[in-house]
Amino acid sequence: MKKPVLLLMSLLLAIWLPGCTSKPQEFKSEAGRFTVMTPVTFEESTNNLKTEAGQIDLHLFAGQLDDIAYVVAYSDYPGENAPPDYAEKMLDGARNGAVGNTHGRLVSETKVSLADYPGRELVIETRGEDSPPSIVKGRMFMVKNRLYQITVVAPRGKAGDKIIDDFLQSFKLLGQ
Repeated sequence: MKKPVLLLMSLLLAIWLPGCTSKPQEFKSEAGRFTVMTPVTFEESTNNLKTEAGQIDLHLFAGQLDDIAYVVAYSDYPGENAPPDYAEKMLDGARNGAVGNTHGRLVSETKVSLADYPGRELVIETRGEDSPPSIVKGRMFMVKNRLYQITVVAPRGKAGDKIIDDFLQSFKLLGQ
């Protein structure tokens, strides 16, 4: 009688464990020139987008653990020799786009930096028209003409989890 119970417990653990929080692993993108500690396996994709600055390629690295999505994205914009206020204007545009694309409300915005490059930390609350209300927490950095976005989308009750903040804060540039 012990073997069926052990078998059942093993089966339950095999089903349950993949949904548990996994230990963060380092993810490195040589092409993207960044590294991040992520609790998920990323799937990579590239989308060509039409923007006010022209056509750009958006490089996405995304994964999901339970009901929390983790995303790192970057895109290169024209303007290697951009004017001094270029970075702030790009960050303002990225913030406005994030709020608009999520149909959300900007809850907070803080200026941050990464290796002396300007950035923003955002918290956006979504209304949940077709999905449950959620919180979008993210950081974005303008590194010369490259915009990096590190984002987590989580249900409101889970948005303060330590693993989310650890993910956001673990983003680093390679070669800096």
